[in-house]
Amino acid sequence: MSGYGFVTSSKNQGQYPRHCASCGKPTFHTFARRKGWFTLFFVPLIPLGRGYSVAKCNLCGLEADAKAIDGELTAVEVETKMCPDCAEPVRLEARVCRYCGYRFSQEETAAARRFAESETARIDRAHLLEHLGQKARAMSILGWLVAMPGILVSVLAGGLAISVIGNPGPDQPASLGILALWLFLSLPAMLGLYLLSKGRKIRRRERSERREEEDVPVMLSGESDV
Repeated sequence: MSGYGFVTSSKNQGQYPRHCASCGKPTFHTFARRKGWFTLFFVPLIPLGRGYSVAKCNLCGLEADAKAIDGELTAVEVETKMCPDCAEPVRLEARVCRYCGYRFSQEETAAARRFAESETARIDRAHLLEHLGQKARAMSILGWLVAMPGILVSVLAGGLAISVIGNPGPDQPASLGILALWLFLSLPAMLGLYLLSKGRKIRRRERSERREEEDVPVMLSGESDV
């Protein structure tokens, strides 16, 4: 059983009126700031990045990314499309704008759906990359903090054990006891090296995910296959 882990804290930032992309109604959204933490024995120690904001609809419960624009939080809504006539947001699958009566063609609806899917995938991958990067940094920092003093203590204990075993005396403890003590004092160094190795594996995965992201073509909102 390992004593380390990860936890996400959430801080309420208030409620603001916004247009919901799911229920299609202007309603209040609850904004919250979330941040990941590296924990040791359930105690948050190292913050993982600057955190991110989310907006949750109080009616249907849809939760979306949020970002700050000119000091004001705005929900990132990818399940809507803009009407080209009145510039109002409408449901993604809507065929007729409820504000001005504009009729969307099948090509426009299909293009909006493709853009929404690509945008959702981009947001999910961005979250994954951010999480992997934060986790790798936390592992590396904690690994060095634990490994360096652990290695120093292990070296000193090893030198003492060698000197005691090499010069046995009637009042000195048995060699097996000294070896067991040295192994016990080496546990922090082993734990630190394990955390460093874990951090490198996570970093390699992050780089692999980023290479895959670079290979995925970006779909622009105005692109159409027809």
